[in-house]
Amino acid sequence: MSNIAVFVRSRYSPLAVVSYVNSTSTITWQLIENSTNKNFYVYGSGQSWSYGWNALSDRRLKQNINTIPNALSKVLQLRGVTYNFIPRDTSAFYKKTRMGLIAQEVLKVAPEVVNMGQDSLYGIEYGNLVGLLVEAIKAQNSRIDSLATALSDCCNRNHERNQKPGQDTGSSPNNSPNNQQQGTPNQLQSPSNPQQGILYQNNPNPFSQTTTINCFIPEQSNSSSLMVFDMSGSLKRTIPITGKDNQSIVINGSELVAGMYLYTLIIDNKEIDTKKMILTQ
Repeated sequence: MSNIAVFVRSRYSPLAVVSYVNSTSTITWQLIENSTNKNFYVYGSGQSWSYGWNALSDRRLKQNINTIPNALSKVLQLRGVTYNFIPRDTSAFYKKTRMGLIAQEVLKVAPEVVNMGQDSLYGIEYGNLVGLLVEAIKAQNSRIDSLATALSDCCNRNHERNQKPGQDTGSSPNNSPNNQQQGTPNQLQSPSNPQQGILYQNNPNPFSQTTTINCFIPEQSNSSSLMVFDMSGSLKRTIPITGKDNQSIVINGSELVAGMYLYTLIIDNKEIDTKKMILTQ
């Protein structure tokens, strides 16, 4: 190992930069000062290590501060890739598969974090992408919250719609609307219109191990299935339903991670109803 000490004076304070680099023939380091723009460059073909790096981010050094607009849209345009550097020798450095972005692609979306070096090669300020990712996550979370609110309202309306006027709400558990909504297929009453499908609330809900989803499938239907989504809209399971009339589907909690899910009954390629269920730890 060799010790290279580089001293650079800035307008704010003198800085000392010390690097310990591998001095083998396959790794080279160049220290370059651009006398035109007074920029200082360190070029290396090896790995650099540090206990920590700090980029100046004091508000007192900044102006024209604005929240990043359309952050989620920009992130969705980026492409994460794995790659290998084009080898210049047989060292292990070039054999390692790496993960990151392509500077030319990022330049079209977030030019603020892309720079060109003296050798005309592009580089990315990966650390500065944090601001973009923070705003994108906030935008995504806002969408999820809005979706959850809308779905909750929808589920409440569906629950009210499925209640029959004048239904006995006495103290008997078997006569409660909730039990009639969540009972076994033998306990469920046939709908007043047997040509319409019905999706019932899962029971138990929330659940930690298994839960049962009951539904009614009309005799004249050709195909039916139950689709399970997470709250971001990602499809997690599609369960074909081959029977007719009252049917039961058992969901195994071990096949999903804890969280809130939506399940939708599809009959003949049409959405009949959507409800939500909660899986606990």
